[in-house]
Amino acid sequence: MNPRIDFDDLPWESPLPGVRFKAFMHGARQVRLLEFSPGFEEPDWCTRGHAGRVLEGSLTLRFRDGDEHRLVTGDTFSIEAGDPRGHRAVLGLDESARLLLFEAVEPAARSRLDVPRLADPAVVLIDVQPGFEAAVAATAHGAKLDLSPLMLRFEKLLVMADCLGFPTLATFERPDENGWLPEALECVWPAGGRRHVKQTYDCCGEPEITQAIADMGRTRLLVAGAETDVCVLQSVLSLLERGHDVFLLEDCLFTTEADPAAALRRMEAAGAVPGTLKTAFYELQKTAAVWDDAAVLGPRWERLLPLFGEPELWPVWPPLA
Repeated sequence: MNPRIDFDDLPWESPLPGVRFKAFMHGARQVRLLEFSPGFEEPDWCTRGHAGRVLEGSLTLRFRDGDEHRLVTGDTFSIEAGDPRGHRAVLGLDESARLLLFEAVEPAARSRLDVPRLADPAVVLIDVQPGFEAAVAATAHGAKLDLSPLMLRFEKLLVMADCLGFPTLATFERPDENGWLPEALECVWPAGGRRHVKQTYDCCGEPEITQAIADMGRTRLLVAGAETDVCVLQSVLSLLERGHDVFLLEDCLFTTEADPAAALRRMEAAGAVPGTLKTAFYELQKTAAVWDDAAVLGPRWERLLPLFGEPELWPVWPPLA
């Protein structure tokens, strides 16, 4: 094997605006050529281990406990994996940097076989409340949209959860002002579903909710709700940090923000699995034979199919993710 690493032959990858890298993997080790653009600041605290050298430019390493260290061209550094303080790179508007990093490859990054598949999930419904629905309708982009296809999908999600026995949890922000569930969703709320009021945007910022999610006993979570770029975003990042596989139902998300694409990219870059309710339905169903004989998948699916219908026949969902 040629020991030389030719970065010229490797493609650039850009997980977020303002940062790109080329990676060479061998076994459990990785070498990355990393570039930061002016003004870039990592959005999340990193706890991975790195050893490296600043090839060009300068940046600041900021730690969660407030400690900061300046790195400039020629500096060599080492950060232990699992540092509970966490760290992030911060660059001024007049700074850019190119680094060479040496890292251990996390098991999830070593094989495409580790990509999570959907099975036995729980459902986490975040702030689907009349107040937020009205807030979207009051915006310039929301006023032009029919929200009923979106609400239909929330209804179908809860029907699926009830019929298939998925543990379900809903959060509510300031229900005295925003209300509880829309009436149509109240009618299909799963027996045994749990409801929690939250003050923090991140649902995991409430210990009671964090414990309730843990008590559901499911690693995989179907996540839906509002707002995509605030409560959903912050909750998804925390759920991923806690080891959950998050399946993000992008046709069951909404927000007052006209262009939430950055929030979706950030969640996916952090490890959320993008999909739709249709995607989830068919991944759980697994076989077309059920349409000829629902009994092949048991009584739960026999009950679900006539209530759920064929997703292809639903009204087109509005681009509210």
